[in-house]
Amino acid sequence: MRIHMISREEVQGFIECYREVFRSLKSILPDDYVDNQIKKASSSEFHDKMLKELSDEKNILMVSTEENEITGMAWGNIKEDGSSWLSFLGVLPAFRRRGVGKSLLTRFIEESRDQAR
Repeated sequence: MRIHMISREEVQGFIECYREVFRSLKSILPDDYVDNQIKKASSSEFHDKMLKELSDEKNILMVSTEENEITGMAWGNIKEDGSSWLSFLGVLPAFRRRGVGKSLLTRFIEESRDQAR
């Protein structure tokens, strides 16, 4: 498993992972909420928003990969006071219970600390 900040070329894969994670949460979260998140993430506006988020150094967008396949993602930012906010962390169903989420969270915390300095 490799965890890294995403590149512009990985934005579409990041979005696809986001949508797939939400699809897997359909039986857990309210259907309307899940459907809305998937619809929003399928828009060109969302893609453009992710590109904009990527260009802001205060944002942290990272993925876990195995054999060049995105298996999970984390998305958050550093606040003005140096604290960090994790907006979303998700792992594809086929890769859950393997430590991917824990590894993403650990790396997110490390990156947050590094950027806050």
